[in-house]
Amino acid sequence: MYEPPGSPEPVDGMRSPQKPRSLPPPKSHEELSRRYWHKLSMLIRAKLEAVDAGIVTFEEEFLAYMVLPGGETLAQNVRPGSPVRTLPASGPRR
Repeated sequence: MYEPPGSPEPVDGMRSPQKPRSLPPPKSHEELSRRYWHKLSMLIRAKLEAVDAGIVTFEEEFLAYMVLPGGETLAQNVRPGSPVRTLPASGPRR
């Protein structure tokens, strides 16, 4: 059950969700690297599950990471407050 911050104690005998355990500091560079890749894989899996469930489209989740011809990602190229740029059409080049 989700409880917003600052909400009163649960009623009717419902228990609050447990607080996540904090992990001990990594013991090695390899362990830190494994944690990073594990978290990244969980993020990608969650995004793909949302796409599979029809909650979002693939483009909505991953378009910001597409690399443009200049080497920038779409997210880096389009910044809040900047004018909208027209991207080159993809297709056969002549």
